[in-house]
Amino acid sequence: MSDDIGQLVDDSYYLVLHAPRQSGKTTSVMALGAKLRTEGRYAVVFCSVENCRTAKTVADVVNAVVRSLHLAARNQVAAAEQPPDELPADAADPSSRLYAFLQRWCKRCTRPVVLLIDEIDCLTDDGLISVLSQLRQGYAERPTAFPHSVCIFGMRDVRDYKVASGGSERLGTSSPFNIKRESLTLTYFSRRHCAVVWPTYCRDRPSVQPGSGGLRVAPDPRPTVSGQRFGRPV
Repeated sequence: MSDDIGQLVDDSYYLVLHAPRQSGKTTSVMALGAKLRTEGRYAVVFCSVENCRTAKTVADVVNAVVRSLHLAARNQVAAAEQPPDELPADAADPSSRLYAFLQRWCKRCTRPVVLLIDEIDCLTDDGLISVLSQLRQGYAERPTAFPHSVCIFGMRDVRDYKVASGGSERLGTSSPFNIKRESLTLTYFSRRHCAVVWPTYCRDRPSVQPGSGGLRVAPDPRPTVSGQRFGRPV
């Protein structure tokens, strides 16, 4: 999966990875980020917007997203590649604040910026629409004046997110994120996948190997793991 996403990132696409909870989305995000950082061609920033869950207004949502990106970048990229402080005029208008923030950052950054945004499900209603619209607004300016690639991770395809809770109309094909190149989903592990993963798991964790004196495990627990977890990653 990471190779597939990596190619889409190289091709400067915006994409969505969606899957149910406890299916390995965040693990996939972290693996992709580590791979891209190792390659060294991009300024890669992983950001969870889970803290936006309590934001009610568009201004609150956009403020929380911008703040999350700023804090994440501070810890993940070199000082010379971190976003500059916002201009007061930019911060005053939530309808373009994220767009202006990303534009000024990417113009300053010495490498193309790649954003990995997790927990997008926490954005709802007009706040979600505003964030996606502002990403759409700058898409044509990538990579010199907007992120080279944006990868959004959540439980559902962005095109299927509700505009409001309670069964309101869908974003549909006219979604403000209609520049999305690809929508990918994680599948659960099959028994064959478990058979491939288990030896690696044991190799990296000597305490689970039979005779190690650590955890007691069956000689071959793969069928049990596959059956009890229904293919979900452990």
